[in-house]
Amino acid sequence: EAGSVPMLLVVPETPAFRCRAREAAAGAIVLEVGCSYGEATASLLAAGAASVLGLDSSIECLRSARGSERLAPHLSTGRLSLRLLDALRYPAQLQAAAQSVRPSVVLLDIGGGR
Repeated sequence: EAGSVPMLLVVPETPAFRCRAREAAAGAIVLEVGCSYGEATASLLAAGAASVLGLDSSIECLRSARGSERLAPHLSTGRLSLRLLDALRYPAQLQAAAQSVRPSVVLLDIGGGR
């Protein structure tokens, strides 16, 4: 719905994050802050997310995610976009990314626990 506020999930541990993310994904336009190697990203897409914009501060993680067999098909269809962005250091760029996709769900996983 235009102008609505997206659902924001912030959870204390990565396993809980992944579980909640799958529950929220069906049909959603997702902004995933802290997508890392794309493990949760793949689960979001498998759970039926309409699209995912994954952001991470690590170029190495994004390279790995882009090379993932689970994610490559979604990159080629446009359901998935991965971008380098340190959301904590550059909040204005995070805001611009959010405005560009108008997410219905924002997932924030920057704890580093794997």
